[in-house]
Amino acid sequence: MSVGLFITHPNLLTLFVTVFFTVSLHRLILQEEKHLESMFGEEYESYKKKVPRYLLIR
Repeated sequence: MSVGLFITHPNLLTLFVTVFFTVSLHRLILQEEKHLESMFGEEYESYKKKVPRYLLIR
């Protein structure tokens, strides 16, 4: 969503919002992955090997 905002309204504010949102979301995902690893252990590790974190990016 923030990338689309930056594409339609390219300026320093939307660039800052896009970078801030992307970094914040990445940090949240890393925390969530740690939680899932503690809950599901090896089963989650196996899942992570099969499924990319971000769409098609491993």
